[in-house]
Amino acid sequence: MGHIRQIFQYFLTGLEHGSTIYLVFLLFHLPSGVPTAMNIVTMMVMSGLIGLLSFLFRAEWASFWVLVLIHMILTFSIVLGAMVVNAWVVWNSPTYWLEFIGSYLIIYLIVWGMLFVTNQVQVKVINATLKKRQQKTDER
Repeated sequence: MGHIRQIFQYFLTGLEHGSTIYLVFLLFHLPSGVPTAMNIVTMMVMSGLIGLLSFLFRAEWASFWVLVLIHMILTFSIVLGAMVVNAWVVWNSPTYWLEFIGSYLIIYLIVWGMLFVTNQVQVKVINATLKKRQQKTDER
């Protein structure tokens, strides 16, 4: 039962990050037009699936950077699939692909930055809690 809970947590974390990014895109009118229910559902499913890809980082069969590369490629595939479903892809435009890949890399790095900062804060909180517990134990 613990694995199902972890899977659900990874999915929800992906959903949280993806929804935030999608709302920021909508704030700046990217993509242009009114979002449809299909756009929203696709973004939610895509975000959840990308969150599930975070399970990769629990693997011990490859180095961290190999796992990052695999995660990046699989994430790109999921994003591209969502864009195809929503008919947002311009297949025959080199400029489109350069912009898309560039945007993808920037967003990927921003999300990694957000996750890094979040993890750093969590580590500090956990360490502070452990330090307090240790001090209480030492006082007894």
